[in-house]
Amino acid sequence: MKQRSPVITIMGHVDHGKTTLLDKLRKTTVAAGEAGGITQRIGAFEVVLENGQTLTFLDTPGHAAFSSMRQRGANLTDIVVLVVAADDGVMEQTVESINMARNANVPVIVAVNKCDVKSANPTEVLLELAEVGLQAEEVGGDIQTVEISAKTGTGLQDLIECILVQADVLELTTDRTSAVEGVIVESRLEKYLGSVASAVVQHGTLKKGDHLVAGTSYAKVKQLFDENGRVIKTATASMPVDIAGWKTLPPSGEVLLQVPTEDRAKEVVEWRKRLQQEEKNLEDFEQISQHRQEVRRMYNNARKKFAHKWYLRRKFLGEETAELIKRKSGVPELNIILKADLDGSLGAVNDLLCSYNCHDVCELQVVTEQVGEIRESDIELANTLNAVIVTFNVSPSKEIKELAEKSDVEILSFNVIYHLFDALVKAIEELLPPVLKNELQGDALVLDTFTTSENKSSLVAGCKVKQGNIIMKDSHVCQLIRGNEVIHEEIGKLLSMFHQKLPITSANIGQQCGLLFKGDGILPEKGDVIKCFKTSYVPNKLKWKPSGF
Repeated sequence: MKQRSPVITIMGHVDHGKTTLLDKLRKTTVAAGEAGGITQRIGAFEVVLENGQTLTFLDTPGHAAFSSMRQRGANLTDIVVLVVAADDGVMEQTVESINMARNANVPVIVAVNKCDVKSANPTEVLLELAEVGLQAEEVGGDIQTVEISAKTGTGLQDLIECILVQADVLELTTDRTSAVEGVIVESRLEKYLGSVASAVVQHGTLKKGDHLVAGTSYAKVKQLFDENGRVIKTATASMPVDIAGWKTLPPSGEVLLQVPTEDRAKEVVEWRKRLQQEEKNLEDFEQISQHRQEVRRMYNNARKKFAHKWYLRRKFLGEETAELIKRKSGVPELNIILKADLDGSLGAVNDLLCSYNCHDVCELQVVTEQVGEIRESDIELANTLNAVIVTFNVSPSKEIKELAEKSDVEILSFNVIYHLFDALVKAIEELLPPVLKNELQGDALVLDTFTTSENKSSLVAGCKVKQGNIIMKDSHVCQLIRGNEVIHEEIGKLLSMFHQKLPITSANIGQQCGLLFKGDGILPEKGDVIKCFKTSYVPNKLKWKPSGF
């Protein structure tokens, strides 16, 4: 067994400076090139210290939509460096990151960042961390904390020393002669290489020609690359590596295992696929059983409720069952074809779409979801299903754009997750019917009622305006209230309105007037209140609020 380098995952809330910290350690500028200034994928990097020792860092997204990526980072790491901004304190994703580290049983080092800004309050940060269960050494706990500035580099050497001390305590070792084991970090399609997976090796020595299995995908390694895209011959424990040669994209977070031959790899994959199908069949059976139990329950209720009226029992059961199995009609739909650059990005966007909870006003359906570029078949499918193509970190080619325009297919491309969310909300709201809005204009007290020679079937209300204005317009309707009860929700529009036998179109506060309404059977009484409303249609707003957006 030989000593290996630690794998450190940088975690924390969005925009607290995680990637800027790694920039300083690597002496690069990754953060400046990231869309929206936020990390949206897991990045694995090696940092070489002055003494030649290497540290492997994983940079995880802090945005709420990338929770599954943070969980993968916590599961394949040795040490978590929790970055907390000194001017912002403990936030939602900070707490989530702490819980993930606890669940993975990984030690935490806290880096209190942005200590160079005027509003920084590191002491307050330590108190907030104590409230969520992280007791710093300064307050009698066992959690190492370091005050840093990722921007200026202050405190970075102290942070590295804390990491090295924690790594010594863990006594990290590996067997480089054993079969290769590791974890898939991300996977993607590349134009000339095909399916490529980023992984961190945990045991063994990976080399060209090795046979690998991850989930239901297998590979014969064609080429190995380091994080900078340079070809390398081998990858040992704790090294981040890109592996080309996969038959299909391996899912992010899957365990990477070496097998002796390609035939053995195929056997393992086929066995796993059968196992997955059996699990799916079991889930389907459970859903069918639940549905049958629900139908049986309604049938028994119908028998009890209509014991002596068989025809009503059949009608009741038919209506209830239809309501159970039928999809709600009359609701607009937005069909989506989803494309992303990485398996992890695809999962993050899918997690966001799964949080959609407004199916009662608009159905949101993901027709297909794939890693890779937009193809002609995607355009054809979108045209057939009247779907929108949504891409994340994938830019359509000129030919695809022209084909989409010719086929009247909309392509929405994004590289920032919350821009994608905003566009989806806007697209759904455009499908929703407008909402009728009633704005109170005024109210009047009915002093007396009488009939006219022209219209004996309806009463004229002699009123005095108590508040605002009573207006006779097509856009205005009235409401009749008797006591505390609404007699007519909308008694309709005014047929005529007059003051001292002269026709008028409006009456102001304190003014008396006679009101005659359209329609028969509207019988106001003395003491009633008539309220006048202006009606208008306003855009419908979607009540979809995922965590972090």
